[in-house]
Amino acid sequence: QARAAEVNAGAVKNACDRAANWLIEQHNLGEGTFGKGKLAKNPGVVGLVLKALAECPRQYREPHGPFITKPVTYVLSTQKENGAFVIDNRDTYSTALVIMALQALRNTKHRYPVELGKQYLLKCQSKDGGFTYGDGFRQGGDLSNTWFGLSGLRAAAGKQDRSVYEGALGFIRRCQDSLETNPEMSARSGENTGGAYYKPGGSEAGTYKTRAGAEVPKPYGSMTAAAIDAYLSCGLK
Repeated sequence: QARAAEVNAGAVKNACDRAANWLIEQHNLGEGTFGKGKLAKNPGVVGLVLKALAECPRQYREPHGPFITKPVTYVLSTQKENGAFVIDNRDTYSTALVIMALQALRNTKHRYPVELGKQYLLKCQSKDGGFTYGDGFRQGGDLSNTWFGLSGLRAAAGKQDRSVYEGALGFIRRCQDSLETNPEMSARSGENTGGAYYKPGGSEAGTYKTRAGAEVPKPYGSMTAAAIDAYLSCGLK
């Protein structure tokens, strides 16, 4: 068993090294971005790659070279006066991902931009408790943005306002097909699957007909995973 564990650990490390090397090969040295296409310059995409490199077994940091320092410089250059790391309209996603990346690098020099980003994320929470695409969006929250927003706040650490998490907790529960915790009427008619959907009363996967004949929001995998992680961010065991 010990030998098997050793072989498996080696295989995992080898796989991670190969993946990290591939990501590094995608680095656009002149820009500090990764890959091609219209999303390559999105600071959230750059942050996602930085986070992966920082958290892989080799734990790459800024002294390791320009494939870390250049992207760090790039994402920092995208921070607006309001604290958001953004070049398009995906403010919550990109700001949260950059915060997670900077924190993963364990460099105290980034403490101030992280704090500014954290303060911006707090402005992205809607009155319904969920998080929207960014400050100024008035259409209400969704579970995807809520997951990322909470993940960014969790990574930023520091002093936290419990009311933010209490509001978010109520929102997440209204996105779950659970008779025990969801007060929405759509959940009252569901099959109590435990799965989750995009927003209270609405699913990007459409609806399904219950055995009783009711049409209710259809839970799906990615939002169920988002709900689980968001619950953890809110402090649930």
